[in-house]
Amino acid sequence: MKVSFTETGTELKLIFQGECTVEGAEAARSDLMGLFALNAPLLVLDLSLLTKVDVTFFQLLLAFRRSLLDQGKELLVLKLPADHRVITTGELLGFYFDHYFPVGEESL
Repeated sequence: MKVSFTETGTELKLIFQGECTVEGAEAARSDLMGLFALNAPLLVLDLSLLTKVDVTFFQLLLAFRRSLLDQGKELLVLKLPADHRVITTGELLGFYFDHYFPVGEESL
């Protein structure tokens, strides 16, 4: 999984690309933890370019969310189509984004 970002004064948009499965979990975790040094109070997640995920991805997202909340930061996940791989995989695993994250439209 590759994570790139764009930053404005108050928002950081994280763009996730590729695959996030158990094979790349440690690298993905390291990439996400490296983003804590950035000072934007709102992080916006764009998951639309992810092509394959497994339960590891959802575990990483929940841990990332918890760490952000502990730092007083806000998180928003951009809405995905109902048939997107991330949504369908999450639903198979019992993970519903709107239960764990605010979901919204493009803000940057």
